[in-house]
Amino acid sequence: MELKIDDYTFRPLTKETWNYFAQLFGANGACDGCWCMWWKQNTKEYDQGRGENNRKAIMQLVLDGEDLGLMAFSPKGEVCGWCAVAPRSNYKRLQNSRTLKPVDDLPVWSLTCFFINRNFRGMGIGTKLTKAALDFVRQKGGTIVEAYPTLTDEGRVPSASIFTGVPQIFERLGFEKVGEGGKRWTMRYQLK
Repeated sequence: MELKIDDYTFRPLTKETWNYFAQLFGANGACDGCWCMWWKQNTKEYDQGRGENNRKAIMQLVLDGEDLGLMAFSPKGEVCGWCAVAPRSNYKRLQNSRTLKPVDDLPVWSLTCFFINRNFRGMGIGTKLTKAALDFVRQKGGTIVEAYPTLTDEGRVPSASIFTGVPQIFERLGFEKVGEGGKRWTMRYQLK
């Protein structure tokens, strides 16, 4: 599956695209050895898995064929960004969250994380990834997409603090706030 938005291409993480994902995440696994496993594990599992164990864990999910997310490729073919999107039930941390409890019992896909190559930040890649994620979920038969953006005070915020995105991105695309927990909102988009 391949999606196009503007001159950018979006492809899911699979065995065939693993090397691009590893290239994007680099030696540090994106941020502090995460390898996009933070939402998929409880705190103890995550702390024990940082680095190589998390890399192996996500690779196993790739080999198992699990829906994990999308990578963005620039018009020149450079891998430039990532967003995690999968059914909410695939995220252990969301299942156990006291602050981001389910709004209802409808089946939901969750857009949990973004990682943009520093050379491509500030270019709207997060918005493009979100649009591609909506198309991806639609093609998978999903009807509701949730996001959990970080609330920020005015001023500059370190990129590592906003890996879930910020409300403004989702508001511009038509997501609506349906809940609030801690320093995050729950925002929803109903697919047509």
